[in-house]
Amino acid sequence: MPDVKQLRLLGVVAATAIGLYVCYLLAWPFLPALTWALVLAIILSPAHRWVERRVGNRNLAALISVSVAAIAVGLPLALVAQQLVREAVNGATYLEEVIAVGTQTASCLAIPRFRPLPNGSRTNSIRPAQSPHSCNG
Repeated sequence: MPDVKQLRLLGVVAATAIGLYVCYLLAWPFLPALTWALVLAIILSPAHRWVERRVGNRNLAALISVSVAAIAVGLPLALVAQQLVREAVNGATYLEEVIAVGTQTASCLAIPRFRPLPNGSRTNSIRPAQSPHSCNG
């Protein structure tokens, strides 16, 4: 029979393993952000040291370094977001046009001359000078 010390040690090891697993589950969603933060810290560390030597005040050097890093990351991000919004507006305008043409085409089907032929033939009575999306006679 195992003694009390071995059982206690086994319990501590099991609790530690469970605690480490829970910490892993909590940290997993943040790993990409933490990785980018580490990369930026390594890249910008020499620049921060240079600013700190020039300014002399550690707090002011930190403010300058963080501001430059925020602008370096935020400005391209803002430009990309602006382009995404512009493309979304263009896409919405395009969808409105497609829906309008589809609605117009559906209303054209009410006119007997524009209905599909019963045998499934692709020919219809639209004259060549007309647009297929126009209901005008």
